[in-house]
Amino acid sequence: MQAHFEKCISDFQALYHVHPQRILCDSHPGYISSRWAKGSELPTTKVLHHHAHASAWALAAEISTPSLVFVWDGTGLGENGEMWGGEVFCGTPGNWKRVASLAPMKLQGGNKVPNQPWRSAASLVWGTNFTGIDFKPFDPQQLSYNAWQNELNCHVSSSMGRLFDAAAFACCEQSEVSYEGQAPMMLESVASTPSKVMPI
Repeated sequence: MQAHFEKCISDFQALYHVHPQRILCDSHPGYISSRWAKGSELPTTKVLHHHAHASAWALAAEISTPSLVFVWDGTGLGENGEMWGGEVFCGTPGNWKRVASLAPMKLQGGNKVPNQPWRSAASLVWGTNFTGIDFKPFDPQQLSYNAWQNELNCHVSSSMGRLFDAAAFACCEQSEVSYEGQAPMMLESVASTPSKVMPI
């Protein structure tokens, strides 16, 4: 994957006859682009994932005045190592202040979470002591629940994507998917399909 990324960078430079003088990369050290930037000899500036989204909107819209921007996304590294994803910023490119956010969820399961929407739903249920959904078919020995209680293999995130994963599980009973974002897309498809109204 890293080699493919580096080849794409090289091909783009050759195709467009550009030679970068400085690199902007995501603050998350685990991203391929961040690892590539670290290995380069060019000056590098790290940018918070969701600040980049807000700045991209402002620049595309050609807006330079202070704005209130809703950045509802999957997961990205925020300030102080927090995992963000449902943020509201006020400011301008290069000068964003986080003014609101979704309530953070404690998610158990590490890298499994994006592909198992039931984990996002379980996080919300376990965090509120709601008893209306039974997760035993997915966690028969309650290993995940016990790990969640003891904060093992957990991370906290304010991700809108994870919230939609939970909604997709609750509405579509979609417990497992092949790729991140699949469950919310299925929920969108169901929500946008006209339903027949039964006469009373």
